[in-house]
Amino acid sequence: MNDEQMLLIVITKENKNKPENLALREKLSKINFATPRFAVDPNFKKPSKDSIPNGTFDFVSVEKQPEFPGGLKAFYQYLGQNIKYPKEAAKNKIYGRVFLSFTVEKNGELTDIKVTRGVSRDIDAEAVRVISESPNWSPGIQFGVPVRVRYNINVNFNLN
Repeated sequence: MNDEQMLLIVITKENKNKPENLALREKLSKINFATPRFAVDPNFKKPSKDSIPNGTFDFVSVEKQPEFPGGLKAFYQYLGQNIKYPKEAAKNKIYGRVFLSFTVEKNGELTDIKVTRGVSRDIDAEAVRVISESPNWSPGIQFGVPVRVRYNINVNFNLN
């Protein structure tokens, strides 16, 4: 190596569009570097379908996150059309946000639905009921293969 200095920055494909990486690329573009050189590991091989773990991924760590059919807007429409406000909760003017966690299976089915922070027993039960009756989602994808993904969401209950 000669007297030139080198700077090596590694940004993975799934992180290339994160705001902090876009900002870094913008700042680096303003510095007068010599023509950038890109290195590719010649030994890198995309994992095979069999080498992907059978465990459950966190929804932020997969290439493509699971999605309700039609997207998030359609999901909230589904909730609005299917939630039946519990009578006792309405009578007692109980409202709030139920935080749920569930697994989107490889086939899109929702399993292991849990309340992580609830409002009341009847409102929590209604949130679980509606999520459990949800149509199958498109599964999360990692290395081009459907994987199990743990997903978190909240359901709002308002008395409007």
